[in-house]
Order: sequence, then C-alpha cells, then structure tokens
Amino acid sequence: MNSTCNKFLLLSFIVAAFFISCRDSAVQPEASAIIKQVGKCNGSGLLKNTQSDSCFVYSFSNVLTIDFCVIGNCCPDSNRFTSTYSLTNDEITIKIKDIAPNLCKCLCRYIIHAEFYDLDSGSYKVICIDETNNENKILYSKLVLRKL
Repeated sequence: MNSTCNKFLLLSFIVAAFFISCRDSAVQPEASAIIKQVGKCNGSGLLKNTQSDSCFVYSFSNVLTIDFCVIGNCCPDSNRFTSTYSLTNDEITIKIKDIAPNLCKCLCRYIIHAEFYDLDSGSYKVICIDETNNENKILYSKLVLRKL
C-alpha cells in the first residue's frame, strides 16, 4: 500500500508541476493596429519639404498613438490613402499609398492616425513610408519611447 501511495503522490506532483508551468507561459496577445486618414485636407499654403518641418507626434504608454502628415492631391480629399504596417523586433513600418484620382492642380497636407495595441517593448523605431507611385519615400524615421 505504501508503494501505491508513493506512486499517487508522485503522479499528483507531476500533474501540479505541469499546470504551474503552463500558467507561467501564458500566451501574450499579438500586437494589433488601427491606421486611418483623419479628416480632410488640412490646408495647402506653403507646403515645406525640409526635415525640420516634421509633422510627427506620438504618445506611448499602454497604447502607441502616432499622428503624421502626408501630402496628397486636394481632391477628392477623403478616403485617399490605404495603409499597411509591419512589426519586426523593435521596428514598426507604416506604409501609406495614395489611391485616389488626382482631380485638381493642388496639394494638401493630410493627417494619418495610427494606434498600436499590445506592444511588448519600451521603445520602437517607427518608419513611415509613402508608397505612392511605387516611390517608397521615407517620410519619417523616429525612435519612440514608452512613458513610465
């Protein structure tokens, strides 16, 4: 009977250890994002193309929120852009493409808004790329840091 009791205790210990190890290795939620054009044309007066005229702002605590500017034709001024993103290690790449027809002879500044959820790292390199006309123009390349 002592042998049976020892076997039961050993089996109970193995099962308990298995469940404890499973609890510690819980799967983290996968990162997700929402990226969209916010509003319509934000004016066309004296659009500048220098690095010092950055239109990239972010906040990062639980959610990484990014707003950045992209230039596009003035009309139509809604639903101009498609977007994709990739997350590799500590680098987030956001790709924007102007897919609307160019009906006017003017340019506008548009704001793209992105929200990233369930990010693990405390810092990321964010690269924003304009893929319009297959040019792959880097608009912004910034380091973002999580606020503690």
